[in-house]
Amino acid sequence: MAAKKEYGVVIIKPDSVRDGLEGSIVQDLVNAGVVTVWGKYWTIKPEMVPVIYPKEVTKITYSSTLKAITSGPLFILIVKSPNVYEFLAKTKGKMDKGGIRHKYCWKSKQELINEGYAGQELQDKLAENRLHTSDTIEETLAVLSICLSTRETEELRDLAPDLYEKLRDHQTE
Repeated sequence: MAAKKEYGVVIIKPDSVRDGLEGSIVQDLVNAGVVTVWGKYWTIKPEMVPVIYPKEVTKITYSSTLKAITSGPLFILIVKSPNVYEFLAKTKGKMDKGGIRHKYCWKSKQELINEGYAGQELQDKLAENRLHTSDTIEETLAVLSICLSTRETEELRDLAPDLYEKLRDHQTE
């Protein structure tokens, strides 16, 4: 029996949009086997960032994360795939090895250090890591709750009925 398809969120971060990479990143995701369901450009307000990065808020690097994700418009994408969270983690990869991050990050941490980046400036550069993906359905629902308008939520009724129901339940909790 085939694995049930799940929904996840891919956030193509402002550094990717600035560099015109969102189309290439979406194509890489599709080529890897994900189905794209819906997407839009969006600018996130600083007070909403903890919804996307709840584990980052207490870290010393949070100011860099905040700066990177709020530096301009991003592209948010709803995707569908069997075992979507494992798929997204693997496909996203890391800056220094494999995946989309590695493909589109021009310089490694060591290369940035060799160029003289240090401290906050180095952290800011490292936070420009091209994309973020949701890790759980709960995170997916939380992110969609802050970025979708009422009309956009209603669009999901036809595009992704099971996700729509979960999102409506999440919003009434």
